[in-house]
Amino acid sequence: MLVQEPATMTAANVIALPERARYADALIEPGRYDARVVDAETRMFFFGRSPRAIVWFQIASMGAAFETILPAYYAVRSITGKPRRHGRFRIGLRSRLARDLAAMLNRRPPLDVVPLDELVNALFAVDVVTVDTDATQQAIPAGARYSKVARVLGVAER
Repeated sequence: MLVQEPATMTAANVIALPERARYADALIEPGRYDARVVDAETRMFFFGRSPRAIVWFQIASMGAAFETILPAYYAVRSITGKPRRHGRFRIGLRSRLARDLAAMLNRRPPLDVVPLDELVNALFAVDVVTVDTDATQQAIPAGARYSKVARVLGVAER
């Protein structure tokens, strides 16, 4: 019987997993882009006083920003359970997240979760802005500025 030796891991036989996007690390030109939803999560900011839902978009428009991953930050009333990937939350019907979800779904959105299974195969028109002031309205230096999705305009035209 022939015994095969275990393979050692080298750069030639290991496929690197894609890195998850970090917060505020992409800077692209402000404007309107087509993008797709790739992920959603809940987080607590400012020492647990500011619950947020974060929806991650990947730019699908051809150009210098192609495949760039950008966040859209949404204030929520509260987070249900622990902050996590695909986490649950509570929002109002007039919140910015509810309005963006309504633009994406073309119907009244759920008020407790981002329905990723309905959003992952569609393209959306998004408005991208550059963040140039911090929470205290102080200017951010040019090297530390980043882009984010300001709002979802609706389903992208094909």
